[in-house]
Amino acid sequence: MTSPRSAQTAVRGRVQPSRLRAAAGYCKIKVGLRDNFTRVDMAVLDDIDAKLIDILRRDGRTSNIDLARELGVSEGTVRRRFRALVDEEIVRVVAVTDVSKLGRRASALVGLKVAPAYVESVADELAGMEEVHYSAVTTGAFDVFCRVSFGSSLELSDFLRNRVGNIPGVRSTETFINLSIKKNSVG
Repeated sequence: MTSPRSAQTAVRGRVQPSRLRAAAGYCKIKVGLRDNFTRVDMAVLDDIDAKLIDILRRDGRTSNIDLARELGVSEGTVRRRFRALVDEEIVRVVAVTDVSKLGRRASALVGLKVAPAYVESVADELAGMEEVHYSAVTTGAFDVFCRVSFGSSLELSDFLRNRVGNIPGVRSTETFINLSIKKNSVG
């Protein structure tokens, strides 16, 4: 792989948009999975991008000036690299909320056993629900897991019985009530 600096092509002092990926220090590679050969795009980051992401994970409000100082690069480099990471959907800017402070005191993980033909559609339907913060197709005892939060256990019960219970393909659920959340982050 060429170095990020040698991959840059200058046009009137600016990096060409088509070269932005290389200038940001990463490229995409294709990975085949077993016999299935499902395409998976993976970003390969250089040290600066990896450190930039690490700093922002710790404090997403770190200024570009502070980022540049800590990384040993210019503020413009930080701006360009961050914009490229966002444009390539490697990084998302989100607010992580403490749902208990928003009045949602009942939070839980829900494991769902689903008929094989419905696994993807069940996970997608859950993902579209406002109360669901996380929905994933999984391996193991459950086919789908989701994380939910509600104002009361009565609302959680209603959600499980009347909404999840009516989704085609759902065979059974097991609910794991969160007694204490020790870490709540994104990514």
